[in-house]
Amino acid sequence: MEKSNREVTFSRFFRVTLLSILHYIAEESSQNAEKFSVDLQTFLEEIGKYPDIYKEFNPWASKNKLCRYRIFKKNYLVIFKVTKLKLLFVRIEYAKRNSDYYKSLKKK
Repeated sequence: MEKSNREVTFSRFFRVTLLSILHYIAEESSQNAEKFSVDLQTFLEEIGKYPDIYKEFNPWASKNKLCRYRIFKKNYLVIFKVTKLKLLFVRIEYAKRNSDYYKSLKKK
């Protein structure tokens, strides 16, 4: 398997949500927020190496299987789109939500 050379980008929503998560964690402990950020960076780099190996995100299923996901720290769902040239991190969400919530997001 060949390592990916795709351009990595982040949606505006991903960045805004990440900042709110970090702010929430920092209310309890700034050290935990910093560790979360470092761990997430490593996690995203791992995805960037071989993004095609991850499962398709079922609520957003399509023929070309562009949307995929991976669970971070058992509580956060990282959703990303994979094309031949790009890897776009679309959302980071609390993983324990109802699947209907994610289906409604696709329409937005």
